[in-house]
Amino acid sequence: MLSITRLTAFVAIAALAKAQTPTSFPKPILCQGPACANPTITTTTPSTTVVAGTTSTTTNTFVINELDYQDMSVIRRNNAANDNDPLYYRFAKANHTGLGLTVATAPALRGPWNYAYEILNPQKTSLLSPIATDPPVLNVWAPEIHYLNQQYYLYYGLNTPPFTFDQCIATSPDMSEGSWTDHGSMGIPEAPQEVPLGETYEIPKYVRLDGSLLAPAGDPHSVTDDRYMVFGSYQFGLYGFQLSSDLLSLQPDSPVREIIIDQYNPAPDAGNKTEGAYLLQHGDYNYLFYSIGQCCASPADGADAVYRVEVCRGPAGSVTGPYVDRNGIDCLTGGYRREGTVVLFSSDDGEVYAPGSPGVINDPVEGLCMYYQYQNNTVQPGPPGLNWGYNYLEFDEEGWPVLVAERPI
Repeated sequence: MLSITRLTAFVAIAALAKAQTPTSFPKPILCQGPACANPTITTTTPSTTVVAGTTSTTTNTFVINELDYQDMSVIRRNNAANDNDPLYYRFAKANHTGLGLTVATAPALRGPWNYAYEILNPQKTSLLSPIATDPPVLNVWAPEIHYLNQQYYLYYGLNTPPFTFDQCIATSPDMSEGSWTDHGSMGIPEAPQEVPLGETYEIPKYVRLDGSLLAPAGDPHSVTDDRYMVFGSYQFGLYGFQLSSDLLSLQPDSPVREIIIDQYNPAPDAGNKTEGAYLLQHGDYNYLFYSIGQCCASPADGADAVYRVEVCRGPAGSVTGPYVDRNGIDCLTGGYRREGTVVLFSSDDGEVYAPGSPGVINDPVEGLCMYYQYQNNTVQPGPPGLNWGYNYLEFDEEGWPVLVAERPI
């Protein structure tokens, strides 16, 4: 049974959603299988210590009780060797500091999903980024997977305290365990410092995290000829640059430019937290989906702080914009407090709470789908981790994206 506090917060959340858009939001098609139920996974990590000049190595065992699949990227395999190979792979951020990305596989988008293996564990693999100097404190985040020219490209972020980030890349010919090659940093320059709105301190203008490469809706894990990536998290906005022809690094002559400005959330502790871009080309437009709010905030933080998915769009012939919302407001010059165009919001019953980190897959069975993470606050006590699900992605008569509950299969 929900508490009065939670019910009051959900009413406020529903009122905000209705004020921003007349669209109702469907419940997700649920993930099925053992890897959807926060399974317990045991992993071992070597630890090296130096005492009085003597080096010793021990093995630490971690039990992952909250395998929650945050910041996911899902792809359908293009080159399965035989019918027994899994067709679908799901990559997600590490659950704990010092661990790598988790990988789950399934024979179909609906599952059943099973935990497969871990990759890019900084304590088992020598990661090449220049910030990967202290493996036990590294966070491996925000993967996005693409496929081109018989190669899989896995973009991911690294973070080390207190506030150092790097956008990185690894590749594989077939996504099998042990086949991944880390290429390290993509070479995005560190950001200049700037003072946030209404503050007196300086922070980096952008964070090198949450990279998303522009892809066509016909095959969202391919790459358009623009080779353009948008990135950024929690700072002044989302930024973009062109990749090199090998898709491994920043094109040497490509400027890093701001694409959309942050939307300011006035709720306590909300701040400027626009992040998790997903860039998709469909018809005459490029659609820039993103998450806004405070990831994993509780109802007590206020409706404006609650995670949600929004979108801006720009002409397909100009990947740098201008991007506008449904009201025609420029998403770069329209100010911090523009209303925005909501694609997905929390349900008023708390069953879907704080959805975010969107991605898109064009499935041969289910068609174009958007998947995302969310919390289910109707479960008492609260769920140990994030859930994930998906809905069918359609476009209305004006060309704006709409999520729908079902379509014939």
